[in-house]
Amino acid sequence: MKIKVGEFIEKVENDGFYKKELPVINCKSAAQFVSQSLSAFFTEFKKNIEKEELVQVKQPILMGTNQILLVLETGIINLPFANTKQVDNFFELNDETQEVVNLVVAADKLNKSGLRIDSFGTVAAFNKESVVIEQKLTNNVLDKLAVIEENAAK
Repeated sequence: MKIKVGEFIEKVENDGFYKKELPVINCKSAAQFVSQSLSAFFTEFKKNIEKEELVQVKQPILMGTNQILLVLETGIINLPFANTKQVDNFFELNDETQEVVNLVVAADKLNKSGLRIDSFGTVAAFNKESVVIEQKLTNNVLDKLAVIEENAAK
């Protein structure tokens, strides 16, 4: 899926995208977190990118006392929707570019910034290979939960 940079910025700034926050997943540890818990997260994302909408799905997790927020978004660069004003530093407004799938992980104990953004290819690739990309996303989330747990223990 392609989108003009100016159109992307306008949609995000005017809340012209699909957004949903799912119920909190509670777990005591990274080891206890069951990756199947992310099925609703992926389903909600997938059904809305198939409608060719910009999408933001949030999945809060409470792991012990650690609050974690997973955000799966469509974007045009590895920046969260919250940083859309910086997008035009990388593109001209009339440029047309592929939409990408970004996973944003926010947690105090993740790293010094409390934020990590990883891109997982284009939306078109996600539509074709969702099972493979969902597994990569799941592995990424499990790795981040382990890091958070390790940092919290320090």
